[in-house]
Amino acid sequence: MFVSWKSIQSHARGAVLSLIALSLLCFSGAASAQFAKGADVSWITQMEASGYRWSNDNGTQQDLLQILKDHGIDSIRLRVWVNPSGGWSGRNDVIAKAVRARNAGFRIMIDFHYSDSWADPGKQTKPAAWRTHTFEQLMSDVYWHTYDTMNALAANNVFPEWVQVGNETNNGMLWEDGRASVNMRNFAWLVNSGYDAVKAISPSSKVIVHISNAYDNALFRWMFDGLRSNGGKWDIIGMSLYPEPSNWQTLNNQALTNMRDMRSRYGKDVMIVEVGMTVDQATTSRSFLADLISKTRSAGGQGVFYWEPQAYNWMGYTKGAWNTNGRPTVALDAFLEGGQASGMTIQENSTGFCGVDGTVDSNNSGYTGTGFANTDNANGTSVRWRVNVATSGAYTFQWRFANGTTGDRPGSLRVNGATSGPTVALNPTGAWTTWTNSGSVTATLNAGANNLSLVATNTGGLANVDSLTVTGNGVSATACN
Repeated sequence: MFVSWKSIQSHARGAVLSLIALSLLCFSGAASAQFAKGADVSWITQMEASGYRWSNDNGTQQDLLQILKDHGIDSIRLRVWVNPSGGWSGRNDVIAKAVRARNAGFRIMIDFHYSDSWADPGKQTKPAAWRTHTFEQLMSDVYWHTYDTMNALAANNVFPEWVQVGNETNNGMLWEDGRASVNMRNFAWLVNSGYDAVKAISPSSKVIVHISNAYDNALFRWMFDGLRSNGGKWDIIGMSLYPEPSNWQTLNNQALTNMRDMRSRYGKDVMIVEVGMTVDQATTSRSFLADLISKTRSAGGQGVFYWEPQAYNWMGYTKGAWNTNGRPTVALDAFLEGGQASGMTIQENSTGFCGVDGTVDSNNSGYTGTGFANTDNANGTSVRWRVNVATSGAYTFQWRFANGTTGDRPGSLRVNGATSGPTVALNPTGAWTTWTNSGSVTATLNAGANNLSLVATNTGGLANVDSLTVTGNGVSATACN
């Protein structure tokens, strides 16, 4: 039966006075002014049920949330579906994940899709149970689904800092009734249904209206002009950005311009609630993320969230930030120290890799990126890189390698042509598909560009080299001579 808007508000007001008081208490002095560095990990429970586990940078198996926290992530985003197959991302699953994240010390964002499955710019499908409902009933559906989920979270002492009403609603939601290009008023009223339900339970939660293509200022102006003219209510403008390695600088600059315009035009906060880049370009992805975090801060934005970074070999998704060996890629390092990475990992066929006396191969599994350096089996063969550092001083070097022989295949580090530091042991790993990290060595780099090489010191040549990591302040990969 349809419940009138007035009766909904009256019921909500009387039912949640104590919860509102608790919500306000929880948010007093909260970190809402703190820039959020977040991750959407909605797949976590389904992946764990399928046997997935995650390891830290050193290869030690660890809880995913702890690994993310150690990489600077402080906020978790979770999607909500109405009646999903298998229950994944349904209310009970979301509550379990939200409690787990809260207990681990994370801030929480809840993302209502208002669908039984994915809602995005190409599809905004009504839940099966709502399919024949009138528009007035849909408003009630949105309100009560939002209200009941927020109420269940509150019963578990979870009061999200942010709540999305709709996911990537470039053309509205709950099509056809809420298709914005056909009836912007309907979309605005659906947004308001979700907004009022959120505030009834947790008035301090910030409500987000989220659309994709953060670089598309015309799209954002059309949408938020339309919502404003139809009485739409929101606290934060949420954006998605999924660039390619070839265009991220351009799109980041356009997103910066758009963020500044949104704040000026509507007097509302902005936030990047989804980002991702192809996993096999992790070094480029780290540069993209560090730059986007910096630009979002400079525009007064409230945070940046990576979408499902923990996904590897999962559902065909290729924009995670995890290696197939269970370890995070270097992309996640962008969230450390306010987005300024403390080091740089250079993989073969990426900027800063300057060649090998041999070939870049992909015939042995387990490597990261696009391949590994395989030197000729001879003394004096080498792998070469070029890095830039802000100041001269001591830096730390480590290699990821595989050695399927029974003997050491060591190398000597040379910096700008001169031998520097002790010989680097590259001991047997048991198989050419078993990769591990070398011990660390320290050497001095000059301010500016430096040429590095690892040179074989015996007749077997080097072990296969997957990547070089240089750790220190202000390190970046630079083009070869």
